[in-house]
Amino acid sequence: MRIEFDEGESGFWEARALYAITRRATTEARSTADLEFIDFLIDTALAHMDRPEFADLRATARPLEHEGWLVNMRQVWRRLSGPSRLEAELSSQRSAALDRAERAEHSAFEALAETARVGRERDEARAQIEKLKKEVAGLEAELNGIGYRQPGD
Repeated sequence: MRIEFDEGESGFWEARALYAITRRATTEARSTADLEFIDFLIDTALAHMDRPEFADLRATARPLEHEGWLVNMRQVWRRLSGPSRLEAELSSQRSAALDRAERAEHSAFEALAETARVGRERDEARAQIEKLKKEVAGLEAELNGIGYRQPGD
């Protein structure tokens, strides 16, 4: 197994958090395999914190026993192990909701375009009706001017 920490100062703090967590877990370890795994994690964290570029951080950092940031372990575990099952489920629900919203938006724009098309067709039909009314009125006027005739007259 290989554990990679962030580059720079954030990697130092990640390794320090891993060290603090695993050091506290040694009291709860039940088997030899658990202890070996915890030792591996502690050694990995210490090896990363002992890098030369972190000498200043090691010198100025407070002792781990006095760290107030250990209170919020959920963020540390999330950073180390990834999102929880609930967070993953909520994320998938959020993605599904966004997909539905996108489809609804697309449907709304299609409906708007259809409404505009129907409106144009309605206006064209009204114009055609007005044209036909004028043509009928002209034909009626022509018939009234000539008078009624029998076919063949």
